[in-house]
Amino acid sequence: MSPSYRKGEKVQVYCPGQQIIRIIADVRSKGKTWEYSLLDPDTGKLCYVNFWVESKVDWQDERWLHPFR
Repeated sequence: MSPSYRKGEKVQVYCPGQQIIRIIADVRSKGKTWEYSLLDPDTGKLCYVNFWVESKVDWQDERWLHPFR
């Protein structure tokens, strides 16, 4: 099974009440599904998740992404 989205493609991240648009930066396999790293289209920078001490690349599961229309 191949990924639903490709590098460079615009997607919408599921978030109730908001329209968050991102660009696929990279794709990696996660068992039977896929994960995607995302770029902010306004800054062109990779999206990170901030934890207490460190930041990690925000890998989003395919189920949280939708095609951008």
